[in-house]
Amino acid sequence: MVAIVLRNYDGHGNTTQIENAHGSVTGTLPDQPGVGTYEVNPDCTGSQRFEPRPGVVIEDRFVIVDDGREIRSAVITPPAAMVTAVAQRIHSR
Repeated sequence: MVAIVLRNYDGHGNTTQIENAHGSVTGTLPDQPGVGTYEVNPDCTGSQRFEPRPGVVIEDRFVIVDDGREIRSAVITPPAAMVTAVAQRIHSR
């Protein structure tokens, strides 16, 4: 599966997202909303748990790099999934 996700972190431990994905098993999934939660540790590592679709829960671990402009993550659950990601900040506040 290939996906592009626009995720918003609210600064209070909650996320919302819009995902556009295409997979050989799932087909095309346009504009799928998702919600989740996250925690950031003092050393800029963290974890997040999100539900991209009802009944699908994904947990990953991440590290914030490049002065907060990038997140590098790896999926921990489900264990059969081998997914890594690089996320970049597209808006400064």
